[in-house]
Amino acid sequence: MEGCRADPVLAVRHGCADLGLLDGPGDEEALDRSALCREPAMMAIPQGHPLATAKLTLSRDLTNETSLVTSVNLGLESQSLIRSCLAPSQRIDFREHNVSREGLFNLIGAGLGITVLAGSALALAIPAWSYLQLARIPHR
Repeated sequence: MEGCRADPVLAVRHGCADLGLLDGPGDEEALDRSALCREPAMMAIPQGHPLATAKLTLSRDLTNETSLVTSVNLGLESQSLIRSCLAPSQRIDFREHNVSREGLFNLIGAGLGITVLAGSALALAIPAWSYLQLARIPHR
């Protein structure tokens, strides 16, 4: 079963599933959680974007960018991850779209914004994108 974050959580809570696979923070009450792996956060940006030639992107590089997120699956987790990399004074414009992950990919390819992905997304090799590893900078 694949769905929004709430689907596997509810399936486990109601005994319809023995386990669920989730990305993001472990804030589900009364559920045990074990990390299977940790992946670097990657930014997918359209080719031709000013950051496209960088090797990695620091949180300060994201200021004033438009980050596209999906309301269908991991949009809240993506927003949380990006916000955790920003200093409190930094802002990023989140645009939520009611599209699948693949629909979101098309919006990025069209140059409408950037998004955060797990490192395993590098296997997608979408020609209209550049990928950057997202690095956190210490907040002072």
